[in-house]
Amino acid sequence: MPSGEWNSGYPMQPDQIDAANKRLVREMASIAGLRIVEPTEAREWPQEMASEAYIGLAGDFVRLVEPHTEADPIALLGNFLVGTGALFGREAYAIADGRRHYPVESLLVAGQTGSGRKGTATGRVMPVLEAVEEGFSSRVLSGLSSGEGLIKGISPAKGDIVLPGDVRRFLALLPEFASLLTVMKREGNTLSAILREAWDCNRLRVLTRKEPLDVDGVNLSIIAHVTPEELLNNLTATDRCNGFANRFLIILVRRSKLLPEGGGDVNLSPIVTRLHAAIEAARGRGLIARDSAARELWAGEYERLTRPRDGIRGALCGRAEAHVLRLSLLYALLDSANAIRPEHLQAALAFWECCERSIEHLFGGATGDVDGQRILNALADGPMAITDLYRLFGNHREREWVQAKMGMLVRAGKVVATVKQGDRKEVVQAWTLKGMVRE
Repeated sequence: MPSGEWNSGYPMQPDQIDAANKRLVREMASIAGLRIVEPTEAREWPQEMASEAYIGLAGDFVRLVEPHTEADPIALLGNFLVGTGALFGREAYAIADGRRHYPVESLLVAGQTGSGRKGTATGRVMPVLEAVEEGFSSRVLSGLSSGEGLIKGISPAKGDIVLPGDVRRFLALLPEFASLLTVMKREGNTLSAILREAWDCNRLRVLTRKEPLDVDGVNLSIIAHVTPEELLNNLTATDRCNGFANRFLIILVRRSKLLPEGGGDVNLSPIVTRLHAAIEAARGRGLIARDSAARELWAGEYERLTRPRDGIRGALCGRAEAHVLRLSLLYALLDSANAIRPEHLQAALAFWECCERSIEHLFGGATGDVDGQRILNALADGPMAITDLYRLFGNHREREWVQAKMGMLVRAGKVVATVKQGDRKEVVQAWTLKGMVRE
């Protein structure tokens, strides 16, 4: 053994075991030329969203409602921005590299079942949308399962008169996003492709049928809910690589407070009146550009937003600049502004930075899911290398998923990095239960 102090039969105390394990890992890693990432304490909850994000009408809505609900203020803000974006249509837009970006966004709210209060936040926003536009509830979609079904659901009914330039506006509410991810894995399912085209505001078509489906001029905003465990367990490499997942603003939320008697009624009339005025002010507006001060701020942030990043988190942040652009447009429209000003851009950057922190936490924080427990149970029999973990899941998990899952367990303080002898008798990186040291 590399360390002369190590003897598995010696009745060590827990702190001595940890120290011996660390020495063993460092010495064997040095011999093998491996880099060991030291275990960290369970990761703290991400920093709250910066105050710059709570400006204008969106911020006033949150401040009005927040004292009367257990929903996370971040969830209230995200739901309000994405929900109201569904009302603006294509009357105003921003441009990036010759492409029009409308105030269309997709929001994925991650939080624990029940205590996350994900649905509570959505429920606080829907009455505002319905009060601003009569009949809006008829354009709220649910139960998506196929691209064909989605296109049928948003296509004009027979006899409807559709004029050139008409825009059909919809909001999809997906409280079971994990089920959607499962459905999209089925062979031949076109929903992922159609949702990607919808985020891009392109023509939506499914042509592999005797009667092709085709609809244009559709704005589809999405609000979806998921638990952290469901997201990691069901998000495939394909979803990341084909750009499906990074078309969502991902935010991590939790219950903000305990209200044993429930929240009180809130007079939403001032918000409804101002939102209606903002929608009217946007009619026929066309291009909304940045003013000179916002252009200077954007120039300073653009390189950071567009920098290449590796791994799952890099893939999920791959559309940072597009999200910030659309968010800044939304903030400007809610202000009835003629241009995107610095405060709109700063608000958008603050929201996006919260998304980045959420992604970092979700793919590197605490666990408690079925797959995580399965790994912990297997580690009770001894250290496991990545090839062992492949076999544990029947070789149905890709390397990035395994690395992310083990990162979660390490940061949760349940697992530490170690080394073991590989299949070819070489020393390879491995993981073992914290406090468990074996010869």
